[in-house]
Amino acid sequence: MVAGEKKFTHVGVWLNREDLLQRKPGHLQRIFDQLAAIGTTHVYPELYFRGGAAYASGVAPEHGEFRSRRVLLGSDGANVQAAATHDLVDELLQLARERNLQLHPWVWVFCAGYWHAYGPVLDRHPEWAELDQDGQPFSNWRYGTAWLCPVLPAVREYLAAVLVELATRWPVDGIHLDYIRYNEEEAGSFGFHPASLAQFRKENEGREETVTGEKRPGTGGPDLGSEAGRAAWTAWRAANVTGFVTGVARRLRALRPGIQLSAAVVPDPELSYRNACQEWGRWLAEGVLDYVLPMAYRTNLDELRAVLSALRARLAGRAAGRERAVYPGLAVWVSPAEIVRQVELVRELGFEGVTLFSTVNLTADHYRALEKSLG
Repeated sequence: MVAGEKKFTHVGVWLNREDLLQRKPGHLQRIFDQLAAIGTTHVYPELYFRGGAAYASGVAPEHGEFRSRRVLLGSDGANVQAAATHDLVDELLQLARERNLQLHPWVWVFCAGYWHAYGPVLDRHPEWAELDQDGQPFSNWRYGTAWLCPVLPAVREYLAAVLVELATRWPVDGIHLDYIRYNEEEAGSFGFHPASLAQFRKENEGREETVTGEKRPGTGGPDLGSEAGRAAWTAWRAANVTGFVTGVARRLRALRPGIQLSAAVVPDPELSYRNACQEWGRWLAEGVLDYVLPMAYRTNLDELRAVLSALRARLAGRAAGRERAVYPGLAVWVSPAEIVRQVELVRELGFEGVTLFSTVNLTADHYRALEKSLG
């Protein structure tokens, strides 16, 4: 970092499951040493993803990738018992504490499948899958994501229990929410689970401008052919997400006063609302979240400048002074020199923190360059 430049208050790094799965001796220790050297303050390990846990949970099914990891840990026979009782969260906490880093488990919330395949929780409960307009559970794009239905009480209770367990069983510093939204609208309008449609009809009863005119029992839904219908559909789904976030935030803070809550969000708060039913500007302004990490992943510096400049303008008018709690997420699958330029741009535009996605993309050259820029 150049002498006289203001130091970031937040330097975060997402720690991928690929690195958590790596069992070369000392691998995680080396990563934490490198993170500490570049001035990292917050580490976000991918501990719950695609509907499965990376740890022995009393609530969530264990993801098969991590089950395989435990088998490998005990493959020589001598370490079978140690592998069975190994606590990954404890290991990560120790590594973080030894280096004065905060640890915030990274949790996939409503997304519970990928590559047109269900994750563990949807394998157990396929009836929990949200559906698109065609009654399909997978999004209409190459990633083929599957989503949990946010209106189902069983889904909300399950997800809340996952978050409560992480927040109370281990002394983590915070919880980081990912996929805390609906699927992107252009890849399929989701929310057509029978329970979702029934709830939408109930809450919009008598509003003919928002609901299709079919009168048969169990039919009718959002009138996506009208502006009023589309607006009502977006607002209703956004309320489902906000209701969950607000409720679980209140619960976690009651159990763990002072715990930090954050989310990975679509960078433009208006687009985030329209396209993913994610009203993070409101969550931030009302203090539901302590801070957000906008996923401003761009490989072109001019494009990144445009995204972040627009974000600053939006925040100045809408976030009620909370714009300081926004720490842009940068794509590190660029050259070391380019990621340094991106970090400098974040600082130039007045953001007080930055977040890097992710450890799996950071090479030794990246770490050396970032140490000079951030350390």
